[in-house]
Amino acid sequence: MSREIEFKNISAENIKAFERKADGEFAGRLIVKGYAAVFGNVDSYGDVIVKGAFAKTITGENKEDIAFCWQHDMKQPIGNIMVLKEDDFGLYFEAVISASEEGRAVKIEEGIIKKFSIGYWVEERDFKEEDGESLRFLKELGLAEFSAVTRAANKKAKIISTERKAEDFDLQSMGDEELKALELRLEVELKSREPEAKTVFDYINLK
Repeated sequence: MSREIEFKNISAENIKAFERKADGEFAGRLIVKGYAAVFGNVDSYGDVIVKGAFAKTITGENKEDIAFCWQHDMKQPIGNIMVLKEDDFGLYFEAVISASEEGRAVKIEEGIIKKFSIGYWVEERDFKEEDGESLRFLKELGLAEFSAVTRAANKKAKIISTERKAEDFDLQSMGDEELKALELRLEVELKSREPEAKTVFDYINLK
């Protein structure tokens, strides 16, 4: 089978949540969780990805070469892939955006860029006629990369969530002005979650 790279766009639904976690690793970095591909549905190309299609490529020798990119540009990897696995729905991933890509991270976080597309080659496929339509069933694929993209086609894929790892704060080393700035930041964040709260202490009392 030819190793010509093909591209398949995946349309992401609304991001469900933004969350800042208190975790020292990747502090302040955007974490993206979602699906790079989905199984079982007919996309706009007349293709159906079969569950198990990515099993070899994400566990074999190729797995270390799979990249998380921007607009299918292999020269522009934007983050580290932390999790890449198949489940019943599709190809699930978790990735952390590089600190050097903050502008692109913000575009994802704000929902300006909210779609994904995979770059792959076909190892095994079947053709079948269903309801007068010729469908290509993709049974085994080699994955070169998946990308955050502007346009996409398959409406069943989802970005489950994006979150930012919270920054580490050494309170004892902070000066008075830094502490006041931190308190203000906390109040703004907590106010968005608990409208009745006016200060950090109000938020605690409401709980």
